[in-house]
Amino acid sequence: MTPTFAHLNPWKRPDYYMGQDYTGYYPVYSRSRDSGLIDQSNFHAILNRLGGESETVFVARATHWACGYVDTIYIHESDTEHLLVADELLEEIGKYPILDEDDYDRMVHAETVLLVEDINTFPDHYPDKPDGERDIYEYAHQLILSR
Repeated sequence: MTPTFAHLNPWKRPDYYMGQDYTGYYPVYSRSRDSGLIDQSNFHAILNRLGGESETVFVARATHWACGYVDTIYIHESDTEHLLVADELLEEIGKYPILDEDDYDRMVHAETVLLVEDINTFPDHYPDKPDGERDIYEYAHQLILSR
């Protein structure tokens, strides 16, 4: 018997949906092409804390006209242990939005470095950029955090 969860509900086929049938599964967390770094980091953290994909835990990608794609972590209803972990993780997100600060910081740093490269390659696109590498890094960092 599957317990009740505070933050999880079984998958139900939406009206006008023509995709894969996930009856018997719980959708846990999703990300899309347009997800911010917090959602991307939390997606990775949840999947990692669930032990990655398995026979009962998997990621499904659905294409979407507005956001390109949506990746969703699903857990089968028979996997009570992982469902309880997922419910606890969603509870944590409700209290503080970032599950893994180290992962999030790595993602912010990587995006900042890419933006610094872009700023240095196309300086005319950033008329308010400061002078000096350290100042450019801080400028790019703030731009990434404000997204």
